[in-house]
Amino acid sequence: MLSNSVAWASSIAAMLIITLQPAVAWAGTLPPYQIEVVAGSLHTELPGVIVTDCNATGVCDATAELLPLVFAEGAGGGSGTTSSSAVLSYQFEIDGPSVGVTIPIDIDGSALFNSDNGTAAGGVLYGLFNSSKTWLYLFNCTHSTTGNNCPDQPGFFHLPTVALSGVAITIQLEVAGSTSSGTYFSQIDPTITIDPSFPDASLYSISFSSGIGAPSDTVPEPSTFLLIGAVMLLCLGRKVLRQSPL
Repeated sequence: MLSNSVAWASSIAAMLIITLQPAVAWAGTLPPYQIEVVAGSLHTELPGVIVTDCNATGVCDATAELLPLVFAEGAGGGSGTTSSSAVLSYQFEIDGPSVGVTIPIDIDGSALFNSDNGTAAGGVLYGLFNSSKTWLYLFNCTHSTTGNNCPDQPGFFHLPTVALSGVAITIQLEVAGSTSSGTYFSQIDPTITIDPSFPDASLYSISFSSGIGAPSDTVPEPSTFLLIGAVMLLCLGRKVLRQSPL
């Protein structure tokens, strides 16, 4: 009878794990990130490498980090145009107990940009993997001797949108700038989180392309809850075992 109690607890825990284990729609890992950083005539596809050129026309640099972050700046001073740009594309997917569920998400971050007699541009694009992307956030400002719509803009953006669970999504960050005799500065650094007001937010998590940083999730995933439940059931079985008369 005592051994039956332990067996019962073990079988219930196994059934819970088999039944409720989250399903992941994407087979294998998400597609890798892509980087294209250009400064003058030089470019790189490596993360974290600051590309510096434009020595003939001024100074400029750009970089893309896997935090994720993209950054570009420059200053004119030569006979030509100084320019630089950075693009970082990567994928994310919402994993959980059901596939095809509309999950509200938040894309938040800072957008730092300014230009003095030049142009600063950038933003965040969003779309299904291998499909066309649209701008969720865009800035394109110019500053010249005749007009200025680009004063220093240190600001934050909050982009509420939705994603289907189990579907790979592409997010693309872009910054760029150019000038002949002034300066420019552009930076974007967003994070993606599940809207905490979503009733089942604790049942879902976000996975990213390998190497891409993501906010830490302090809420245990469903498999963690199940493991805790299994341990509790096993402990219950052992308690029954000890209390049963010989």
